Amino acid sequence: HGRCTHVVFSLAVTGVDITNLDGLSGLVHVELLNLSSPNLTNITGLSTLQSSAGVLIDNTSLSNLNGLSGLTSLLVLNLQNNVVLSNLGALSGLATLTNLFIGNNDALASLGALSGLTSVEDFRIWNNDALENLDGFSALKTISGDIAFFENPILTSVSGLSNVSGFQSVEVRQNPLLTSLAGLQVSTSLTGLIVEDNDLLTDVDPLAGLASVGSINPAMRIVGNDNLADLDGLGSLVSLDTDLIVNNNSILGDCSALFTLLDDVDDDLMGPGPGGAGIPDVNGDVNVSFNQEGCNSISEILEGPAINPFETIPGGPVTQGSIIDIEGVASDIGRGDSNVINVEYAVDFGPWTGATPVDGNFDSPTEAFQGFVDTSALEIGTHTVCARAEDALGNLGQRCILFEVVEGAIDGEWMIVCRHVPLWPQPGETVQI
Repeated sequence: HGRCTHVVFSLAVTGVDITNLDGLSGLVHVELLNLSSPNLTNITGLSTLQSSAGVLIDNTSLSNLNGLSGLTSLLVLNLQNNVVLSNLGALSGLATLTNLFIGNNDALASLGALSGLTSVEDFRIWNNDALENLDGFSALKTISGDIAFFENPILTSVSGLSNVSGFQSVEVRQNPLLTSLAGLQVSTSLTGLIVEDNDLLTDVDPLAGLASVGSINPAMRIVGNDNLADLDGLGSLVSLDTDLIVNNNSILGDCSALFTLLDDVDDDLMGPGPGGAGIPDVNGDVNVSFNQEGCNSISEILEGPAINPFETIPGGPVTQGSIIDIEGVASDIGRGDSNVINVEYAVDFGPWTGATPVDGNFDSPTEAFQGFVDTSALEIGTHTVCARAEDALGNLGQRCILFEVVEGAIDGEWMIVCRHVPLWPQPGETVQI
């Protein structure tokens, strides 16, 4: 009899006495391959394998995957509980993958062998004790589903994902050495967001431009990040279809970026609220607590001067190289009636620039302000401009809007003016955010 070359169902290798797969030599296809034999040390017997829908490898003795170099496409790659696995070099030819799950691999220090991947649907990396970064994904352009990295004790950077876009949900949890989310190119909407227990994380600025979060999770959570000082990257958020939990962030004292989401203005007329908290833009309850003063309740966040919703005239995209004139009004009326003493604005959460008071001085409870943005240095695409006002008691109020920079000549000028009709911008229309 000849050797079996095709297995149309699953093949599970689980016996404790199995140390190699030499007996599988000649196998070309297996629908699902499960390698869970704890004493398996060599899988070169699979060197003729050319195709499979999914591979699960879960054992304590395998240090490399030599034998899988013929695989170029998988629906699922699940590598977990491989305590001595340190080399993924045999997977360097893998170009197409739907679901990538890599967890509890104590010796795995690099994912660089997966550099041929161009797209993934779900991407989950967890509890890999030796993994410091996600470098090596230079060809990866799209993660169309969920991305999660959690419980990786020495992970310091996710910048290796800087070429990737398309995430549907983001979970960043219990990575104690992670200092930044730089590398996450988040779109304007997510189905879920969790940023929790990342002890050294200092900001969420890479989330800039995020306008809506859905209900895939029971709550949007910003919790237990001990070095997180502000939430400026969430300044564009105007729609939340679940609960909001922001608590136990030890030094977080500036939550003014949530002003637009939590105030009584319905910024998203098609939006989800009001939910249990009675907030037009939030379809759920809100728990803001156990942070620093200024970020311990909805009322503390809303104590700062209100910057009324911006309107764009005539609306539509901005031609690269043009000047955006900014006009607005900051008011502390009904919020303590203190004087507005300063207004600043920033593009894409960069450095703050002082706005100019229309009447010459910031010295009254209501102040009109002006500024401008030169778009010459901005890339083609979507950008964020935020205005932040401070009253005499040090309370801050903030509001952000999105605008699009395009190539080519477009008639008219983009001006931002204070109004009260919240709409999303549509090309060629007078609109408001």
